[in-house]
Amino acid sequence: MRRQLIDALLEETPKHLAGLAGALAGGDAAAIAAIAARAHTLKGLSVNLGATALAGLSAEVEVLAGLGQLAGTGELLERMRNQHELLRQALA
Repeated sequence: MRRQLIDALLEETPKHLAGLAGALAGGDAAAIAAIAARAHTLKGLSVNLGATALAGLSAEVEVLAGLGQLAGTGELLERMRNQHELLRQALA
C-alpha cells in the first residue's frame, strides 16, 4: 500500500505542477479556483507520505489562491518542483 502511495505521489505531482503552471498563466477566476484545487490535492498526497515540505508549499499556494492573491505563487511553484525532484530522488 505504501509503495502505491509513493508511486501516486511521484507520478501525479508533475501533472499537478504542470496544471498549476498553466492555471497561473490564466490568472482569471477559473484559473484561481483550479490553482486552489490542484494545490489542495498535492497537499493531501504529500501529507499522506510525510512529505511535509511539499505539503507546506502546497498549503501556501492553496491559501494564496483562496485569497485571490497570485503574487509569489510562481516562486512557490518552483520550490514545489524542487521538492518533488528531491522526493523523486529519495523515493525512486
